[in-house]
Amino acid sequence: MMPRYTTRYLSGALLYGALGLAAFISVFPFIWMVISATNTTADIVTGKASFGAAFIDNLKMFFTQVDVPLIMWNSVKIAVAGTFLTLLVSSLAGYGFEIFRSKFRDRVYTLVLLTLMVPFAAIMIPLFMLMAKAGLIDTHIAIILPTIAWAFVIFYFRQATKAFPSELRDAAKVDGLKEWQIFSISIFR
Repeated sequence: MMPRYTTRYLSGALLYGALGLAAFISVFPFIWMVISATNTTADIVTGKASFGAAFIDNLKMFFTQVDVPLIMWNSVKIAVAGTFLTLLVSSLAGYGFEIFRSKFRDRVYTLVLLTLMVPFAAIMIPLFMLMAKAGLIDTHIAIILPTIAWAFVIFYFRQATKAFPSELRDAAKVDGLKEWQIFSISIFR
């Protein structure tokens, strides 16, 4: 039987060894990408794992073959529009689920939360078919539209609305504020 301190060190060494291996596996694709950016295509195909001298040539070829400003503009446009619409729609939904009472409110909210359990891979093909039938293939709307009503963001805004005291909401109504003004104060304070 081994002494207790030996098993502790051995288990610690095995743990750190496993963590080191997992870290290497996680970082290796990035390292390979950086090394491959400096090599020619022939060197990459042969599996050369050292830095080469073709980085400048590869960079020049990249900027001549790819419209980088257009790609960056499209990325910014999709990110800003998607973020704005997600915040707008999801905040309204979260506020509505918390404030307005109805017979089926909790059931609908439960269905919204259940969508968190469905992986994106399961809805990717039906979503593509839906966008194709709507004629939205190869448009930015087809990228933005599926993301504007995320269940997690709706949940987050409902929780934020719960944190807003109902007494302040009632006082705002007495002071004459309309519902959209109370919404903007409670959500975007």
